[in-house]
Amino acid sequence: KYPTVFAFHGSRTENWHRILREGIRTMSGKHGLQLNGAVHGPGVYLSPSGARSLLYSSEKKTSCFKENRSENMEYFQLDPQTGSAILALCEVIDDGRIQKHGDIWVAPDDHFVETRFLFVFPSVSALRFACTTTNQAFQNEIKASIFNTWGEQWVPTHLTTFPAVSSTTVIPVAMPTTVTPFAPHRALHYLAPDSMLTPAALRVWLLPVADPAPGGDCTICLSPLDDPRHLVRLAGCGHTFHRACLAPALQVHPRCPVCRQCPSGTARGHSPSGDLLITRTFAFRCAGFGDTTRSIVLTYRLRPGVQKAYHPNPGQRYEGTTRIAYLPENQDGESLLKRLEYAWTRGLTFDVGKSLTTGRESVITWASIHHKTSSSGSSVHGFPDPRYFINCNEELDTLHIPKAEDI
Repeated sequence: KYPTVFAFHGSRTENWHRILREGIRTMSGKHGLQLNGAVHGPGVYLSPSGARSLLYSSEKKTSCFKENRSENMEYFQLDPQTGSAILALCEVIDDGRIQKHGDIWVAPDDHFVETRFLFVFPSVSALRFACTTTNQAFQNEIKASIFNTWGEQWVPTHLTTFPAVSSTTVIPVAMPTTVTPFAPHRALHYLAPDSMLTPAALRVWLLPVADPAPGGDCTICLSPLDDPRHLVRLAGCGHTFHRACLAPALQVHPRCPVCRQCPSGTARGHSPSGDLLITRTFAFRCAGFGDTTRSIVLTYRLRPGVQKAYHPNPGQRYEGTTRIAYLPENQDGESLLKRLEYAWTRGLTFDVGKSLTTGRESVITWASIHHKTSSSGSSVHGFPDPRYFINCNEELDTLHIPKAEDI
């Protein structure tokens, strides 16, 4: 409906931990969070000039203007505490409300701002930066790099128009991640169904019961199983229920109420729609796996939405979230990764309900598959944990997830 434009956003290094998890958000007028002035009103402050945005990433700045304005350059002293500077290249929906005051742009809606690339500058004493997103050649290169990065096939991204700083790290950002030099490997999309079972699936799963009735009680309503006309057997395990009891139950949890077996072989979960980005990084190793070269990073990005019929509060909204987990890049990690990917595509990784951590209702929570959300620090949420692979594979077995060699 609207075109998009590209612009830079700069912020000090310590701010990026929050930004990469929550996105670039408007902090104008928020006490303790607004770091600079908002002379042009509230919104996300951007600039087509990399030099202008880098002012907000650095500790000190000086200007050196020449008579030939096309050669104007600004020089920046990088943050002395971290020795690095970070600059985001963003794509912004231009719905006509962007305020443009020279090379300072203000986007009033932060949801219209999407980070596409991060430029992490090395520990050098000064940096010359002359790059503008209004340059057509640079725009074309940005668009080509976005297509190459998130198109059907991943290829290394190089922005040749970008200033020649040999050790600058360019990080494609498809979703919030950590500030580390890794390249996307692949992404898996999951679209949550409107219901757990289609009418066609019910016809396959629910089998008729022949005379005489099996006797006993229905484990759902506890009434006698005495009239075969109202009874069905569940395909696979063969357990018998009243049709009126079993069909609604399967819409919420598509597995046998008695033995928990799924007639289709693999259970389906209640995860909201989202994307899983699998990346591999040299930047750190999972604790206890010093013999590995790289680590595997799983970044789950769950979208906000409305609860389905199989969620606790159908029709109520829930917020989106991003969760990051880690695996060592070894044989155990690769095998578990295959099973976790399979579970993700069946909606088994997340659920919507009450958070055990915060007590909030109608939020996205982890389901029954444990993930390591820290590469080090503790055996509860991070490594080292000598039993993690055993325990996680047992959880996946319970859900009837195929073994890695069978996927």
